[in-house]
Amino acid sequence: MGLARAIAVFDGLLDCAAGPAEKSACIDGWRRDIGDLVPATQRPSARGMLDYYFETSLRVDSAKLAGRCGT
Repeated sequence: MGLARAIAVFDGLLDCAAGPAEKSACIDGWRRDIGDLVPATQRPSARGMLDYYFETSLRVDSAKLAGRCGT
């Protein structure tokens, strides 16, 4: 059950990131939806990691991203 929920929550994060929502709204939604799958002690660092993920992967120019992949 936990893996299926984690996958669904990640899919929701990707959907949010692909849309017009503010980055903070996507991160807050992920944190809400992931719930107890991430221990409370790790949630503050998860916010920072997601913020970085948005800036470097999820909402970066596609040409810049393609260059990182060697295409």
